[in-house]
Amino acid sequence: MRVMEVLSALTSLALICSPVIAMFRVFRSKDVGVASVIPLATLLANSHMWMLYGYMIKNWFPVFWVFLFGDVCGLLYLVIYGLYTPERRQFAHVLGFTLAVLFIATIYAVIGGYGYTGQTRGQVGSTVGILCDVVAVCLYGAPMEKLFQVLKYRSAVFINVHMVIASLANNVMWFTYGVLTDNWYIISPNTVHHAQLVHSGALFGFQSQDAPAAGGLQSPRNNGRLWSIRQGRRQRSQSNV
Repeated sequence: MRVMEVLSALTSLALICSPVIAMFRVFRSKDVGVASVIPLATLLANSHMWMLYGYMIKNWFPVFWVFLFGDVCGLLYLVIYGLYTPERRQFAHVLGFTLAVLFIATIYAVIGGYGYTGQTRGQVGSTVGILCDVVAVCLYGAPMEKLFQVLKYRSAVFINVHMVIASLANNVMWFTYGVLTDNWYIISPNTVHHAQLVHSGALFGFQSQDAPAAGGLQSPRNNGRLWSIRQGRRQRSQSNV
């Protein structure tokens, strides 16, 4: 059991840290490129909800401490993204909605934990567990936003492959941990989304990893600017030759 706890913690840390490379590119280029705010917001929401769940059921390791770290990282990613995204209004809406939901969930957990809802700590933990599953569905479903663009432009540049690989490993470890602890709040979301993660990985392997042509990938809300960090880097490298 201890081995599975450690492996689950390590794969969760890998998933939490998987956006680091993309965020470093955003920070260095001062452009979010094809990156989306949705996976970052759902990563924050997922970490925060599982942190609350770990607190309510007193599962300090691997659940509480690992996802407390994820909470901090999720906020940092969103700060970096928010600094450089040209779509400030969309970012504000997504961030505001996410924080509002998390605030309500946190207030419920705190009030319920002190017995003001008429529930036991275990009952509050069960409710929070259900909310965790809902948020987990959103986290694993977030890449679907980009999969449509992958199919449209036949380019895998939209897929954060590091996050997909980390999610798949995390999925397997937590499913096993959930089976060993007989915790269906952990088993359920990992069962549902294993196929989706495999599908994302397969698309990355079979589609071109080059950016689409400049005329094929433009944002009307960004004055036709090419949304591709890789394309920009390729053009700069060619100009230096």
